Amino acid sequence: MIANIVALVAFSASPVGLDDWQRVDNVRAAGFEQVAGGKPHPFTVVRSRDSFLYNFSRDIDGQLAGALRTELGTPKGVFTWLAGDPHFVLRLPYPSAPEFVEALLPVRFKRKEVFQSPGDVERRMQKKVQKQGEQDVASHDCLVLSFSDRTPLVQTLWVDEATGFALKQEDSVSKQVVYDRTLTNFDPISAFEAGTFEFPQNSVVIRGFVSPQILAWANMRHGPQQYQSDIAILKATSGIESGLWIHQMIVPPNFEYMGTRHFQELRSEEPPVADSGLPAGPAQSFASFGGIPAGWSEVGQVVLRPEGIFFGFSGIPDSQPRGLFLGAQDPDAAAALQQPILPSSYFGPDGHVYRLDQGEQNGTSQGQENGSVEQNASPPDSSQSSVRSEFLDKKTGDTLTILQLRNVSLRDAFLGSRIIGPNKLVSQRYKEMNAFELRDPVAMKAVEWRDGATDYVVVSTVLDYTALQSIAERI
Repeated sequence: MIANIVALVAFSASPVGLDDWQRVDNVRAAGFEQVAGGKPHPFTVVRSRDSFLYNFSRDIDGQLAGALRTELGTPKGVFTWLAGDPHFVLRLPYPSAPEFVEALLPVRFKRKEVFQSPGDVERRMQKKVQKQGEQDVASHDCLVLSFSDRTPLVQTLWVDEATGFALKQEDSVSKQVVYDRTLTNFDPISAFEAGTFEFPQNSVVIRGFVSPQILAWANMRHGPQQYQSDIAILKATSGIESGLWIHQMIVPPNFEYMGTRHFQELRSEEPPVADSGLPAGPAQSFASFGGIPAGWSEVGQVVLRPEGIFFGFSGIPDSQPRGLFLGAQDPDAAAALQQPILPSSYFGPDGHVYRLDQGEQNGTSQGQENGSVEQNASPPDSSQSSVRSEFLDKKTGDTLTILQLRNVSLRDAFLGSRIIGPNKLVSQRYKEMNAFELRDPVAMKAVEWRDGATDYVVVSTVLDYTALQSIAERI
């Protein structure tokens, strides 16, 4: 299953004067990506030395899937907006698809190493490297190099012989292609025209601890009546204390209600299904998107482990589930995993991969949408649950977010943000109330208090601690 490393000795000598890749500072490219033979999803990318901009339909944490959007990264930060409606721009904490950024960089080894010392590349990357041949991609001559180890995973790169950019990437598991990214156009240029890396004119930048979905919500008029209705629905459908822990709060009039997201998860000691709404269970494994495995040559490499499949990129949407056969009969693959490969897998319509044993695919629960409320089926009292309501000042882009947390820690609720504090506050109503700051992606103030078994948090980019505490005291 793993290619013989002896073939490396057949590498030809490096052409004189071409020991390293030609330097390229500015690139414009276009291409497509697809998962497990699914629908190809086109994208365009431009990159300079310190900025990038790409257009694609990738989701962000499972939201905005299928929506064509633009993502811009500059020294000032990372921003995204919907392609058809650029009035609102969302500040992101980090790029949502880092492999697109990495794709427009040379590979992490020198040209002469490929021809003269491939063993050095292997030792540094902890992979076997084999030259598979030469092939044209996007009218560029490319070296075809494969990278493999003891697992059933093989990554093949088509590397431009002149610049060292990977113009095509193909990841396979047990000889089945599970991911393909191909550039159909690759154009190194001297400079970009003015305005390439700028916001749309007259746009409002949304800042704060908010969901990517706010870009879609911002052009809808939900109003206070919708907020009241959404909270009433959640209270009526909650399986915890008959919903009495869920409250509607009074907010300043300049903040318009955007929407509420409701998450509930059954407790289990088994590995959870990442971002799926599927309950974990002893016969299930899962796939995770977004982790970047160490050691692989390019971001986006697939990693197969006993507990599931890990992709270094977020899922891309598809309208219908598709099967993914992992080759359960392959003894080498099973040995590498130290357990049999599960015989059944599928890609859900959200773009995520789910692996289940045959006969165990029933009993799953998918998330449902009800108006502006996104919710899952009500769990028993032992479950983790959170309600997150978001409000926007459409003139300034400032935000207010209200969190109601049941068995969810603040660290988990604000995962990825730097928390400074807490500092105790004196409350006339609650025994415990604290103030703290969040620093990523922008500075925010927050007030947290506990009532019974529930933690509540209000966080804003513009309101001070006095105003936030006032919201808490008026429940």
